[in-house]
Formats: sequence, structure tokens, C-alpha cells
Amino acid sequence: MTVQGLTADAYAVVHHRIDEAHSNVRAVRRELGAGADWPDGPAQWDALRVANGLAVLPEPDATAADGTVATTFDLPMPGVSSLEFISGDSPSGVPLSGR
Repeated sequence: MTVQGLTADAYAVVHHRIDEAHSNVRAVRRELGAGADWPDGPAQWDALRVANGLAVLPEPDATAADGTVATTFDLPMPGVSSLEFISGDSPSGVPLSGR
């Protein structure tokens, strides 16, 4: 994937993923086994809460050369990835290193 037109030199990259193994409440439900008394207790509820969030995959920070960043990653199908490039000037407060 190549992103062009970037104005900063360095970016924190936040990679969100939805697929069979990430952000998938249905898969967790299947793994836990859905019976008549399901969910059965706090542990199953906790597992569902974790799966209900948008998963963030580890992604290295990116350096823009001439306003361009190129990166590669596997995308299992069916699946969706969203990459957010956050510059050091961004008000989000995401650090560019040490994440």
C-alpha cells in the first residue's frame, strides 16, 4: 500500500483490523459455545467485551520520503484493514515511537 501527499516527515501508524481473528464477536461466541445459559459467567462476558472492540495490530512507525509512505501487510479474506497515519503535529497525542 502506498500513501502519497503526506506533509510531515514521520508518522505513527495505527492499523485497525476486522477479520476472523480480530474484532469478531461472532467467532468468540462460536469458540465459547453458545448454549441456553450463554453467556455463562463473567469470563465469557469479558471475552465478548474484548472482541467487541476494534483490534489494533502492531505496525511500525513510518517515515515519509518525498511525501510518500509505502507499507505491506497480509489481509486475510474476508477482512478489512484501516491504517491511520498520525503526524507528530497531530493533536491526538499518539507518540511517534515507543508504542
